[in-house]
Amino acid sequence: MKKNQIGIIGLGYWATNIINTLEKMGYKNIHCFDINSKNINILKRKFQYIKIYKNINEILKLDLLGIIIVTNTKNHFPIAKLCLENNHNIFVEKPVTDSSKKIKQLIKLAKIKKKIIMSGYIYNYNVYIEYIKKILTKKTLGKINYISFERSNLGPVRNDISCVLDLAAHDIATCVYLF
Repeated sequence: MKKNQIGIIGLGYWATNIINTLEKMGYKNIHCFDINSKNINILKRKFQYIKIYKNINEILKLDLLGIIIVTNTKNHFPIAKLCLENNHNIFVEKPVTDSSKKIKQLIKLAKIKKKIIMSGYIYNYNVYIEYIKKILTKKTLGKINYISFERSNLGPVRNDISCVLDLAAHDIATCVYLF
């Protein structure tokens, strides 16, 4: 049944958060693929109900609501392209790619295939950010001339992408959302 089946490609650090969120939303039909057996074993212990596939093509053949891509940034583009070519809606964890040229190619392919391509900045849905948004919308603080961000939880150190694309993208997306 398509409406309640989700695919996940990449079961590393961030996949636990994704699966927890899907679980809270009521999704239990989660089909997963990763080439790293250590990642698979860790997530299989945490979430016994997930279905593991040994080949990415097995997931691509399924009738899914969408596929969430949570791999290293360097793998996002080829995997996203493959998913779109196989007629899947996709959510690609940020940063989507390492170049705007690749993002434009994915957007073009998604339009041709009439599929959704999405990336998200979950911090925009944080209750504190929502609260700040309400204050700014009401103009309680008057005109804002300056905004500053401070990071206290950096997550894992990434070697495949710059910290600007990995972390500062959240700050920029939050500014865009707020203003």
